[in-house]
Amino acid sequence: MNLYTRLINKDHPLPPDYVPENLTDIGIPFDAPCGDSKRLLEFRTAHAAFSLIQAAQKESLSITGVSGYRSYKRQQQLSAGNPYVAAPGTSEHQSGLALDVSCPSIQYQLIPEFAETPEGKWLARNASLYGFIIRYPANKEHITGIPWEPWHIRYVTRPLAGCLRLTGLTLEEYYTAFGAPLQNPEVKSNGYSQLKQGTYLIRLKCIIISQISLFVPTLILGPKSPTPEVTMLCIFPFFRYPHAFSHISLMVRFPGNNCPS
Repeated sequence: MNLYTRLINKDHPLPPDYVPENLTDIGIPFDAPCGDSKRLLEFRTAHAAFSLIQAAQKESLSITGVSGYRSYKRQQQLSAGNPYVAAPGTSEHQSGLALDVSCPSIQYQLIPEFAETPEGKWLARNASLYGFIIRYPANKEHITGIPWEPWHIRYVTRPLAGCLRLTGLTLEEYYTAFGAPLQNPEVKSNGYSQLKQGTYLIRLKCIIISQISLFVPTLILGPKSPTPEVTMLCIFPFFRYPHAFSHISLMVRFPGNNCPS
């Protein structure tokens, strides 16, 4: 399973000994002192968060980290006797992929009022551009099991974040609809993903969600298939008109050139 698209909740917990690799403090603004473990994020997530916060700063907005990585043991301590805190193993913070953010105007509190601040509104509009989703949206508590948290963002990669943003689905709903999230290639050090040379037969299944036709790959035949690179390219397009078919088959030839990830 792809690390970044992994579903983490009470039905899909992380093991007690799970610690993400490459935890790093990338230096984003944080309401926590240097050396505090809550400043840590998984490496790729940290870079995405850094880009997101820099973009907000260019619009004179102060999105600030409040809580990133949290160990299983720390979650045990926080949840002891508190039914409103996620049980150990069920918190996304243990994965290093989640970040709670706030802003100075509400004294860096994690409260629903964050959604009405300029920072909260900007985050809701732009998080998906950097690979994040608002993990626990409003009116979806019966699905996620968690009340609305406009401050809690989760890194799932840009393709999946864009998909969930456009369809309005939660990660739970996406798993239910498609069985498992689409897999995405790891980012190489040069910022590119290498497509393998060859001809691929791609079969796309059409699923209608909120009057939007979403085409997702159900079968990929080609060199060393299935290939996550091809899957990533097939997440889009979305079509806002009725369709007269349930599947499409495409023959795609990749010459082996570099394509932006």
